[in-house]
Amino acid sequence: MAAVRSSPKRAPSRGADAWLRPATALPVVASLAVHAALLYTIERIRIEGPVRLVDATDEGIDTVLVLTSAPASRAPEVVPQPPAPPPPPPQPPPPPEPSPVQAEAPVAKAGLLALFEAPPEPPAREVPLTTKPTRETARPAEPAKIAPPPAPPPPPPRATSFAGVAAQRASRLVYAIDASGAMTSSLPYVKEELLRSVARLDESQRFQVLVFRAPPGEADPRVDAFEPGGFAAPDTPTVARLASWLDKVQPRGRSQPLAGLRAALAQQPDLIFLLTRSIRRSGTDNTWGEGTEATLAELDRLNPESIGGKRPTVIKALQFIDPDPTGMLQQIGALHGDGPGSYTVVRP
Repeated sequence: MAAVRSSPKRAPSRGADAWLRPATALPVVASLAVHAALLYTIERIRIEGPVRLVDATDEGIDTVLVLTSAPASRAPEVVPQPPAPPPPPPQPPPPPEPSPVQAEAPVAKAGLLALFEAPPEPPAREVPLTTKPTRETARPAEPAKIAPPPAPPPPPPRATSFAGVAAQRASRLVYAIDASGAMTSSLPYVKEELLRSVARLDESQRFQVLVFRAPPGEADPRVDAFEPGGFAAPDTPTVARLASWLDKVQPRGRSQPLAGLRAALAQQPDLIFLLTRSIRRSGTDNTWGEGTEATLAELDRLNPESIGGKRPTVIKALQFIDPDPTGMLQQIGALHGDGPGSYTVVRP
């Protein structure tokens, strides 16, 4: 703070030109300079506090100026800023997630009253509308398509027969033909009846033809199959091919029915037609095939009886011209057939 005092009190001048004197003019010039400096300073500094000015010409009063100086401060320059980008469109607020601080807020409040205050309810969640309703969305839902009904099951296979002997309905069947020398007079009839029986099968059935015998000079029996790969369909081309194949079958050798039955049961058919003839033999080797007991025991093993008394494969034994004198075919029909007619004597 700066204090300026005026010159000491002087006696009033005694003439009009007294101020022109050097002793008088110097204080006046100094006073003017001080006042000019004060005016300049007032313009540059901020005045704080009261200011009292007293005329120096008053007698007994000094001129006192009390100023509080402060560093001059300038207003901050305003730098032009680029225009702010437009605010983004308001987004729906995310669902509030309670934080640990919010969860513990009621406990942190002072006083027992805070323990009984209900926690603040979370703000309602706004669900944005993602799609606008259109005419297509306003359509009623189409009725569900009804699946077509399942196809009816195929009809059961036809009843099978051979030379007037009927058998149960079978999907797979085997004709086991004895082509030994004993069938010389009966084999032509068997071939004709076999073609008629196959032609009566429907398209859902499958068949196989086996020819068994023991050729002369061979110890082991031989079995030939019409369809080496398994079963054949009873269509017209197949029946014609079967007829051509049967023309080449000629009777010779000895009969071995068990060999034919083994090969037939290996196909796992539903039905077997055993077509053979047994003649009474004489001499020391009068056994037919492997004998009755051995043949029946092997058939029980290959075609066992189930708990209900039914066997997997039905065997129909057809004897040509004369009944079997050994009784083996009769027992095969009784044990492995499907009832009356399982053993039949056919006389062409």
